[in-house]
Amino acid sequence: MSEQTNPRFSLGAAPEAAAASNPLDPTAANECIEWVDLAGKLGFTVVAVQAHYCEELWAVSGFEKSLGRELTEANLGHLDSVKWFNPITFFFYVNTQNLAAGLLLIKARLAAIGLLPRVKIGCADQESRTYRTLYPEAEKVGT
Repeated sequence: MSEQTNPRFSLGAAPEAAAASNPLDPTAANECIEWVDLAGKLGFTVVAVQAHYCEELWAVSGFEKSLGRELTEANLGHLDSVKWFNPITFFFYVNTQNLAAGLLLIKARLAAIGLLPRVKIGCADQESRTYRTLYPEAEKVGT
């Protein structure tokens, strides 16, 4: 058996050493539609808040943690993970049964800290297997 076809039988470094060099990124799951489907079956809708680097964002650094706590306390959902690239994407899992209330809370808190005009809010749509932009609302064609 060769190491290439059967890596678990390799004579190389211990599995712990290999894992340390290739850390898992929890945000990667939120970009996998199969995982998003599974979250839907568990009663959650993945909501993504995307923001480009700006002064306003850094002025409220850590807002995602307090927003996640508020969602949890209101029994509406929780913060899942953050993808630290430009744009930064914050992933929240919102209870599907209370999706409208969760989205309103997210939108209201972003407005209260002055970030709402600087972000996009998207929601995973299991039927079309993609993310839908909910804010800013899509411009009407021809107007």
